[in-house]
Amino acid sequence: MHALYYWLLHQWFELVGYSAFALRVPSIVAAGVTVTVTVLLVERLASRRLALITGVVLLVLPRFTWAGGEGRSYALSLLLVTLASLLLVCALQYRGDASPRRRRLYWVAYAVVTGLSIVLYLYVALALVAHAAVVAVLLIARRLRWREAVPFAITAAAAVLSTWPLTVLAERQKGQVSWIHPLDATTPHAVLVTQYFPKAAPFALVAWLMIALGGALLVRGFARRPLLATLTIALLTVPTLGLLAASVALTPLYSPRYLTFCLPAVAIAMAVVVDALPRRALRIVGVALIVALAVPSYVGQRMPEAKQHSDWNQVADHLAARTAELGLIETGSGAPGAAPSTTAGIVWGGLRGHPTVTSRVIAQSYPQAVAGLGDVNASSPPRGLWERNTALDPALLSGYDDVWYVVSNHSETQDEKFAVFRDAGFELRETTRFSRTDVYLFERG
Repeated sequence: MHALYYWLLHQWFELVGYSAFALRVPSIVAAGVTVTVTVLLVERLASRRLALITGVVLLVLPRFTWAGGEGRSYALSLLLVTLASLLLVCALQYRGDASPRRRRLYWVAYAVVTGLSIVLYLYVALALVAHAAVVAVLLIARRLRWREAVPFAITAAAAVLSTWPLTVLAERQKGQVSWIHPLDATTPHAVLVTQYFPKAAPFALVAWLMIALGGALLVRGFARRPLLATLTIALLTVPTLGLLAASVALTPLYSPRYLTFCLPAVAIAMAVVVDALPRRALRIVGVALIVALAVPSYVGQRMPEAKQHSDWNQVADHLAARTAELGLIETGSGAPGAAPSTTAGIVWGGLRGHPTVTSRVIAQSYPQAVAGLGDVNASSPPRGLWERNTALDPALLSGYDDVWYVVSNHSETQDEKFAVFRDAGFELRETTRFSRTDVYLFERG
């Protein structure tokens, strides 16, 4: 489901090298370009003033700032869906004085961008369903002629057929999202808060009031701006309802962050309310209040454990600092790609919340922190999608004098690992506890 994105990341790392910052750069750039595309989209559908207000609102939405700062495909898929929406609008707003060739180029570009977005992230196919709803409403309202809707049907079919093999492959690998829980009593909070306003309940309350009022204003102004109203409301409703329905009818599929690509519609609905205020001063105050409401979320997202209470960066810094202080690796062996130290190693334990993944993800995220340390219990070759562990036994610890043991706290296998260290002649030298991870240093007695 994310294969294209991770392939692109591999090419990026070949070019600039890997670091936590380099991992986030594509998302940062994609988020910035998305704001520009959104402004162009709204300006084409309405006015420059509404477009600029929308851009500011989008820029501070908690889910937007979250997506723009993480190394995942959500920001890039958000950009592609927004660009596809702009191309759809350009094609539907074809004017008679423009050449037919230009209109065909819009439709071809729409098909390419839509297909690429689905390959990048399969769930954005729901945006195509929303676009289909837009065309259907315009046809019913007689704001679009049937012959003008035919190119959409052709391009949509081309996008679906070209990505169908990916859909079949993804269905066969649905076990990889078996961690998604069925819909339950927590789902309303996930939809109303976490989906667009993670950890920002006060912002969510104000935002949904504005979205409801903005939706009403869009419906009332349908005659004047039919495409703006239908596109905004369709993106706000169709993908969410579609994913929830699929989670009930097929298999659990809903996760709040999966619908990040709907954020421009959220920003538009909120911006419509601000734009409707009668005076320029009131509009400035409205935008300022939205920005002020977003500040706590923005600051919170930049705290050390903002990402799902993860303490990986703290663990990595600790391992690097203490390994250097204690002189556990040979001089020069800490360089990337260096051969492991012959006397110091590291054992990766279980990772909380991920039964098939180990804390080795810390090394994969911050490789410099453990460069030079031998990976004691790595499976060879790796089994499956995630790199797993070989069962730890005293023989694997032979040749090591100092060994770090990194494990999520409250691990069920912790006592078992401690017994293996004792049997191999090691003694516990120091213990450091973080919020979700324990780090132990064992020394051969």
